[in-house]
Order: sequence, then C-alpha cells, then structure tokens
Amino acid sequence: MFPMPRHDASANQRNLARLCLLRTILLAGLLVALGVAEWGLHVPVFSDPSIVAALLLLTLFNGGSVWYLQRRLHVTEVMLFAQLVADVTLMTLILYRTGGATNPFVSWYLVPLAIAAATLRIGFTASLALLTLSTYGVLLF
Repeated sequence: MFPMPRHDASANQRNLARLCLLRTILLAGLLVALGVAEWGLHVPVFSDPSIVAALLLLTLFNGGSVWYLQRRLHVTEVMLFAQLVADVTLMTLILYRTGGATNPFVSWYLVPLAIAAATLRIGFTASLALLTLSTYGVLLF
C-alpha cells in the first residue's frame, strides 16, 4: 500500500513514506473515534463541515504524498517540513472542533515534533515547535 523507497532513496523519501504510514494510522483512528461518537454516542460530528473538510484535506494530502513517492520524485527537507506543518494545522482544526485540548488525540502533536527533531535541521524543528505550541495554546481557549 505504501511505497517504501529503494535502498538508494534519500532519507527524506524514507521519512515521508513513514509519515504517510503514520498519517494513515491517525486517519483510521480518527474515523473510528468519530464514528463511535456519531453512531454510538449520538454526537453529530460528521454534520460539522469543518471536521469533514479537514479529514478530507488530510486524506487527500496523504494520497498526494503517496502518489508523489510512487513516482520516486525528489523529496526535499522543505517539503517534509511543509508536510509536518500541514499535519499540525489540519489536526488543530479537527481538535478544535472536537474537544480542544481535552481531546485524547491531542498527543498527536508530539509525532510531528519528534519527526522534525529527528530528521530536520534545528531551524525547521524550532519553527514547528513554535507552531505546535501556538496551536495548542489556541486549543486551550
């Protein structure tokens, strides 16, 4: 399902492939949790257009990334950073509409930060940390 780059592929390609896999796991978990809320607890989450739009954008973004990897195109550090920024931004929208900082999925913020810390230069990591901190702060209100 997920194209793992050849052994001669760049580290950024391998990291993007892993990020796509993690994003797919996140999307599956979100859909299960939101489905339980919608149909088990009768909380109308799928009637919120911003939640549906964010899930759709995250899914399309992930699909586009997988498509890009399948073509064995060059993945830059800036592209990987942009992927992480998109994850944080779209997850913030979903979290904001589904409980804010009390949502158990808020711990997902640690995943992009850990990936950035392990794979990107300090400037990108610090920028992502500031974005994540500010978006988490928004969730507190």
